[in-house]
Amino acid sequence: QPSLGQDKRVPSALEIHQWTKQLSADDWILQSVAMEELGKLKIEEAAPAIQKILDQGKSSWLKGRAMLALGQIVGKEMIPIAQKATGNSDPILRKAALQTLDLVGGETSAPVARELLKDPVMEVRAMAAALYASEFPEEAWPTVERLTGADQGSISSDLMRALAHVGSDEALERLEKLFYAPNANKRRGRDIIQALAVADNQAIPLLVRLTTHYSPNKTEFQLGQKLLSTRDEKIVTTSLRDMLLSEETQFKGNTAELMAGICPTRE
Repeated sequence: QPSLGQDKRVPSALEIHQWTKQLSADDWILQSVAMEELGKLKIEEAAPAIQKILDQGKSSWLKGRAMLALGQIVGKEMIPIAQKATGNSDPILRKAALQTLDLVGGETSAPVARELLKDPVMEVRAMAAALYASEFPEEAWPTVERLTGADQGSISSDLMRALAHVGSDEALERLEKLFYAPNANKRRGRDIIQALAVADNQAIPLLVRLTTHYSPNKTEFQLGQKLLSTRDEKIVTTSLRDMLLSEETQFKGNTAELMAGICPTRE
């Protein structure tokens, strides 16, 4: 059974050719699939056709996908375009601009993100919070704390990521509280485990605790295991050992499975 860490097979030249052709299709679904695939593969030859979609696309959503795909292909060249788009009147494009800056912008994007913490649209504010927290976690915390309070109905995966970027005891405590919240939707557990990918080593014990809530055949368990296998082995092993020895641990079987998956016995 292949490990989760392995990449899928490399697409053939024919597939790349077909995706490139799909960029000029009249069907926005075909266009968006093609942009996603060509962006992931960083196919430079596709950039002019994707640029055309960014300039003339039928919808803001499609233009936003084009901006993100170009960010993957041309990298930092997209910073000025994305920064300009953060001032667009359409919130879909403002959010896509922030996602693009998250990908390529580095510290240059923090001032723009700080501005958009005041955006009238919640989805844009959430993405801005994640981006700002990745550069200035302490300064972002008051806003992130407010946006993830108990009075907020639904909390997006961007806000989960913002909490993980802040990464303080209080922020991690809030993530754990959200994990157990009775009104949480089905995806929340997975969103929180995925968000913890951006947190530092301080979050390892929390990631271990949340992963062991799932049995080993569940996607959430496999995702947690994959993330933990890239972390500081000593901290991971200590967290798992503490949980196995603790009287309070509910899911001993899952914890043992996680330990076996991450720390196979060395000869």
